[in-house]
Amino acid sequence: MMLSQDLQQSLIVRASLAEVWAFFWDIQALAKCLSGCESVVTESEGKLYRASIRRKIAVFNIGFELEVKVIETQPPTFISLEISGHDKRLKSDIEQKLTARLQVLEPQVTRIEISTSITISGLLASLGKNLVSMQFAQALEDFAANVGAAIETRGSTISAASTGASKSSA
Repeated sequence: MMLSQDLQQSLIVRASLAEVWAFFWDIQALAKCLSGCESVVTESEGKLYRASIRRKIAVFNIGFELEVKVIETQPPTFISLEISGHDKRLKSDIEQKLTARLQVLEPQVTRIEISTSITISGLLASLGKNLVSMQFAQALEDFAANVGAAIETRGSTISAASTGASKSSA
C-alpha cells in the first residue's frame, strides 16, 4: 500500500535573508527543529546528509534512517532536497521532495515557504490516510514554528551580543 501527500507551510521571521539562509545550512540547529530527530551526520557538506528520526504515530514508534540529498540550491533564496528512508521494524519506506523558498519582505523580515511531497509505503501507509496525513501536516507545522522561533532567537542573541559588545567598548 502507498500513501502520498502534498503539504505547504509558510512563515514570516524577523531576520534578514542572509541570517535565514545561514540558519538553513547550520545542519545541527536545523535538526533540532525537527521533532524526533536524534542525529544528523554530514556525509558531503552541502550535498548529502544522514539522519535518524524516531517518533510516535498512533500506537507505533517509527524509526527512519534517512538519506537527505541536496538536489539544487539558488543561494540565498531556494533549496531543493530529496529525502528517502526505511523503517526496518515497520517495513515502511518514505520518499520526500522538499523545497524551501526565501523572500525578503523588509531588510529584517523574510518569508519562508516550504513545500513538500511525501510518499510512504508499507505498514505505516496502511494506518489510514487521515491519521497519517494529520501526523505529517502537524509535523510540518511544528517544524516551521520551531524554525521560526530558532531563527528569531538566534537573531535576538546576535543583536544582544552586538549591543553588549558596543556598550562595553564605549
